[in-house]
This record gives sequence, structure tokens and C-alpha cells, in this order.
Amino acid sequence: MATKVVRYRETIEQILKQPSSETQKITALKLPDRSARRMEVADQRITPLDFLAIIGCPLSEIVAERNAPLGKVLVPTRRLAHEWLVLEALETCLPGLKTERAEKLRAQLNLKRAERPLHQWNGVWLDRDLERFLSSGPPSLMGGKSSGDGPKQLLRAAEAIEARDASALQSAFEQLRDDPAMGPRLRALDTVARELKLVATLIEEGVTTVCDKRNRQLILSFRDEYMPLQASLGMLDRSGREDVEGLAALFRATSQAVDMSKPMERFQFAVLGSSSDGFSDGVWARFRQGSRSHAAAWGPVFEGCGGMPSPLP
Repeated sequence: MATKVVRYRETIEQILKQPSSETQKITALKLPDRSARRMEVADQRITPLDFLAIIGCPLSEIVAERNAPLGKVLVPTRRLAHEWLVLEALETCLPGLKTERAEKLRAQLNLKRAERPLHQWNGVWLDRDLERFLSSGPPSLMGGKSSGDGPKQLLRAAEAIEARDASALQSAFEQLRDDPAMGPRLRALDTVARELKLVATLIEEGVTTVCDKRNRQLILSFRDEYMPLQASLGMLDRSGREDVEGLAALFRATSQAVDMSKPMERFQFAVLGSSSDGFSDGVWARFRQGSRSHAAAWGPVFEGCGGMPSPLP
């Protein structure tokens, strides 16, 4: 669909005898590499003596599970679940320990609290299902329950982070497996926004309101090439708003007290703009603005020849 909008813009340029604009490569909307998404967090170790001191409270079982072979190769969401459990267990165990042991574990607790935002970031942004969904990868053969509800699953994931609900977080990401990837939709939003803005500028700068042969050619191109795309553009508008809403929620849930890498900052800004919800100047907002500018530019042309284009609702 974005390709058809590009061809539509090229037709308008030909009618107006304008040089063809270069199609820009969209890089900021590409999910950064895994290395740029990872937050480094050192493993915190409990000495054998400290371990003996906590036998009988939940923390000892959690530490033992983490030190087992399978505990050393946890996927990001399970690693995050472990960290949440450690925090909860530390808070539970402290009141029953003697002063010296309690002081050591209290220091451990403070450190774990400080590291929690980093673990939450990694638990989300290093997840393989999310990575596939935000890129261009094909759906998984395993599949989820409802293809097409990906943005809602991002909202579920954000809620799970706030509630420290590891099962809900993992379930939300698993449901992304059969969902069409968001990456192409974000790039389509950006491409269409730019192309419609270019058409609007061409019309505003190169067309008079006199209904001459050239204006009738332009209107014919509008009707033949743009109007058949309106249903698809309406779907892109609705899905784009949902995509941005889901990503905004995920960033809000994970970016507090975290210093993002420059690539992730660029990705966030490309999607959400300068607002926390993405509805002011993010990629979807640019798409809406491009659509409105396009409709407004065509207004005088259609008025001169009888008829008006319809903007997005």
C-alpha cells in the first residue's frame, strides 16, 4: 500500500512536470540491535554463610533454584520473574533475622531495588517474541490465540510490569507469536505521511483554482490512484493508533530510572515523538497530519472543478 502511495505521488509530479522526489530510507523506526537494547546488570552473589543464615525463609529456596543448572540460563522474562521473587523474599525474610545478618541482607535488598528498573527493561526489550513482533519477522509456528491483537498484548505487558506479574507478562508476549509484525506498519505510516505531505506541497505550490485540462488530469489521478487506497489507509490509521498506544505504554512501564542507549532513544522518538502517549507528534500523528494536509491541498482544486476530497474521520 505504501508503494502505491509512492506511485501516486510520482504521477502527480509527472503531471506537474516536477522532478521526482527521492524515496527516503526509514532507519529510525527499525528496532535497534539486541546489544543496543541490553542493560548490563551484574549478578549478585550470596556467600555460603549468608545462605545458611536464610535457611528456613523463602529466599533460600529461590537462591537454590537460581544456582541450579536451569536457573543459570533463564530467558529474560523468567530472569525478571526471579528478580521479583528475590525482592519479595528479601522483604519477607528480613524481620526474622538477627541484626548482623539483617544488615547484610538489607544492603542486598537496597541494591536489588535499585537494579529492578534495569531487570524490568531487559525482561521486556530482550524478549524474543517482542523482538519478532516489532521487527519484520514471520509469525511463529506455535502461534497465539488471536492473531491481530498485538497492541492489546503490549498494554497487557505494561500492566503486568506495574503489577510485577511474571505469568501475565510471559503470557502477553506468547500471544504475539501469531500476530503480523508491527515493524512494516510503522514504516508504512512514516512513508505515507511523507508522501501525502509531498503531494500536498506539490498541489499547493503548482496548481491554480482554474479548472483547466491539467487540473482535470490531476483529479482523474486522484480518483484512479488515491481513492482506491482510502479503505486501506483507514485501516492503517486505526492500527497505527493502536500500535503507538501499546508501545507508549510499554515505554512508560520500563523506562523510568533507566538510561536508554542512543539507538533506543531514537527509536522511541521516531515512534512517539516528544509526547509520552505518541499522539502529539509521533509516527501516527505525522500520518494524520499528512492526511489532513493532503485533503486540504486538494480542496481548492476540487472546488474549482466541482467536488471535494474526503479527509480521514
